[in-house]
Amino acid sequence: MSPLLLRAASIIVCLMLAAIDSASPLRAGPVEKRMALVIGNRDYQVTPVQTAINDANLIAQTLKAAGFEVTVGRDLDEDSLRHAFRDFADKISASGPDTIAFVYFAGYGVQFEGENYLIPLGANISRNADIPLKATRIFDYVKLLAGSGMKTGVVVLDAARPSPLSLSGTPLASGLMAYEPGPRMILTYNAQPGTVAPAEKGPSGTYAHVLSEVMREGGLPLRDVFEKVRLRVIDATNGAQVPWNSAKVETSFMFFQRPSDTPSPVAPARQAIVRSKPVHSLEARRGAPPSARERFVDSALGAVAGAVVAGPIGLVAGAVVGATAGPIVSSSLRQR
Repeated sequence: MSPLLLRAASIIVCLMLAAIDSASPLRAGPVEKRMALVIGNRDYQVTPVQTAINDANLIAQTLKAAGFEVTVGRDLDEDSLRHAFRDFADKISASGPDTIAFVYFAGYGVQFEGENYLIPLGANISRNADIPLKATRIFDYVKLLAGSGMKTGVVVLDAARPSPLSLSGTPLASGLMAYEPGPRMILTYNAQPGTVAPAEKGPSGTYAHVLSEVMREGGLPLRDVFEKVRLRVIDATNGAQVPWNSAKVETSFMFFQRPSDTPSPVAPARQAIVRSKPVHSLEARRGAPPSARERFVDSALGAVAGAVVAGPIGLVAGAVVGATAGPIVSSSLRQR
């Protein structure tokens, strides 16, 4: 085979592979950025939230597995809590319009005079009027996120619990108050407005456990994730805890993707067998038709073979034969 024909055959192969790669949907569009702030406040002086640190760790691990850059805060005092929210809002603003922002807080929250506040550790709150001064008004930061230009924002407040505060003055209303999030955002509470979740001793809270579990299932749009969480928590607590969410978001975002050819769920015993198989044996059993890339490769290899055998005419004929016969041979090999 002459050097000229060999070069021509090589060029055909490279052009075909480049054409497939450039058309791949995995390379299309901007890269989505995923950023999260996860906070667990446990060691309150009067009544600790026993599950808060474990809950925060669980959600942080789940988000990291989903590709998020996660900032974790534990047992934050007044200044640290405010700085954590402020710094995160600034990072989202600087990150650009393709950013997914996720905020999770486990600890105590209260409502007062039409606002929701998160209680930091060590806050000296002895009367109602101290709340706006010492606690963190969460929706100041929700508004910052909404105005940041991000793609989608999720704020999860696992904070509707019996208040630990002993206050002079009018008793506080129970739980958190309803609030409409900004555009492109979803806001969710561990218990519906005006109610609190039952006290739990751990190691993790029902809401955080279910949230992590549903997020990891994959293939669920954002709204469906939190609706499924709501139903599972209701079932797990026999109706004692009813999560709530409000959404102003239309997005195709999913924490984890589920491929379109994912088989239906199988029995645990069958799952154990499948997991023990090496990857190549699992692929061989699928018997799937050759992909577009494989068909191009078959055609290109046919062109090379034809060029070797019959020169310039074989270069064309080999491409045709390879495009037709190649997939048959490849399919036979895959099914062995």
